[in-house]
Amino acid sequence: MRVLLITPSDHSQGFEYVYAGRENLGVEYLLSALRLAGIEAFSYNVNIQNGISLEDMASNADLIGFSLPFWEYRKQYVDFVEDISRISRAKIIAGGHAATIGVEYFLRECPSLSGIVMGEGEETIIHLAKELSANGNVKKLSGFYTRDGFEKRHLGSIDALPFPDRDELGIILRQERSIKEAYVSTTRGCHNACSFCSIPPYYKLAHGPRWRERSVESVCGELEDLLSKYPKLDSISFVDDNFLGFNPNHRERGLLIAKKLHELNPNIAFEITCRVDSVDYELFRRLAEYGLSGVYLGIESGVQRILDLFKKNTTVEKNLKAIETIAQLGLVCDIGFIMFCPTITLDEVEANLFFLKAIIERYGVYVHPAAVFRNLKTYPTDLGVSSTESFGDSPDRAPDKITLMYLTMNSIWKTTFEADFLRLEYESIFPTMQEKTDISGSIEFTTKMINIGLSIIKELRKHDKITEKELEMVIG
Repeated sequence: MRVLLITPSDHSQGFEYVYAGRENLGVEYLLSALRLAGIEAFSYNVNIQNGISLEDMASNADLIGFSLPFWEYRKQYVDFVEDISRISRAKIIAGGHAATIGVEYFLRECPSLSGIVMGEGEETIIHLAKELSANGNVKKLSGFYTRDGFEKRHLGSIDALPFPDRDELGIILRQERSIKEAYVSTTRGCHNACSFCSIPPYYKLAHGPRWRERSVESVCGELEDLLSKYPKLDSISFVDDNFLGFNPNHRERGLLIAKKLHELNPNIAFEITCRVDSVDYELFRRLAEYGLSGVYLGIESGVQRILDLFKKNTTVEKNLKAIETIAQLGLVCDIGFIMFCPTITLDEVEANLFFLKAIIERYGVYVHPAAVFRNLKTYPTDLGVSSTESFGDSPDRAPDKITLMYLTMNSIWKTTFEADFLRLEYESIFPTMQEKTDISGSIEFTTKMINIGLSIIKELRKHDKITEKELEMVIG
């Protein structure tokens, strides 16, 4: 029995060097689970492989699993899955966030799929491989959705999982890369339920809590093992959706993990993602002493009505306070932001632009320029619910001023700034984690997009009707 786990390319042309060198931690967990169960398993990440034939690996596999993480790339995923099915006799399955939340879409569009692993897959894929080995086929079982139906699975302890087998990290570190970074997961899920996020529907399809933590002992054991095997690492990215949890005990746990990492290697830097209500000056001062260099916050909007619509359970004021605290400590603050959603008004878009302008000027916050026109990504929210297109991409949406603004800004970015920004960001700005505070180049691009957005609003208020082409010409 040979199992091959494939991570397809999930980026458009021009992003190759952006995404190259990112290990798929989920696949590496599956590898370790399969191998511990005595099953021969391999991985192929399209984004990092060099000199290895995917065709040869696929043709020799008995079971192929595709990792499909991003819903927005679903059409590319379908084409890739079907291409591989034509060169392999293997049974084919899929998993990941996109596959789970869009299960009916993928089963409909990919006739080669035998089924989809729903949610966390370490236990399910072992059962599938053993079933295939014993009976020559795969069938409906707990956690596996087939065209015959689905049974929810129960979430077990993540402490029981073996440490990931980092085949992909080994390949990455043998390449010439300026950042020698590894991903570590200490929790799974999120206790909040933001309306736009894929995490709630992902975990709704299983029995168990939305947020689970590994023990400090388990995480520290993995860090010790990781750094002993890869001593040249200079950074750790904790990929948890909420590293610090939602109560004081969880935050103390985060401190203990950071302290252990610092003891193992005092020169190593790390990054986290958390909610704004976890940001406390004293807590983050201590984390910074242990090597914290950057924090990602899901701010999403500078308008309270939109925050409420997104069910963020926060306020504009709390968001600003968290950003201010991180800035005071000299840490890089990277934010998530959704400029457009279907119900937003022109005044609210303007408020968003001024919000971004203020936090950049006041605090030096890292805001990706594309955030200035980023649109709401929508997902299927439950089984049987068909997907809806992202705002601005729907052919039946009336060409109102909001849509026109989004399309114009997107067009200007793609044709004028994108290539230069990507080259700047990934070749110059972030050569090492220690130099990641140099974000002036990114701020320049972001400021340009903000000013373009404000100019577009000014022009839109002058005209009852104007075309995208005319608007672009006016803006220059």
